[in-house]
Amino acid sequence: TGKLQGFGLAMVADRTGRTFVGVKDELLFTTEVLDDFTYRARLGLEAQYQDSLFVGLNLGYTGSSNFDELGLSAIVSYKF
Repeated sequence: TGKLQGFGLAMVADRTGRTFVGVKDELLFTTEVLDDFTYRARLGLEAQYQDSLFVGLNLGYTGSSNFDELGLSAIVSYKF
């Protein structure tokens, strides 16, 4: 936790890039480290038939102490 004190007008930007204009006296703020360590894994399977048909499937996982994310993607393409 921190405190920013000043006189008159101040321009302060928060971590999302928003700007506050006209902050008088003091602005109290808190910071937090979200994750010390993040891990990611991906597994994919691809197949091609001759030179025209391509099929792919990917499974991905990202995790940390604060969130888990599972993603699945697929692609099918045919070249004329």
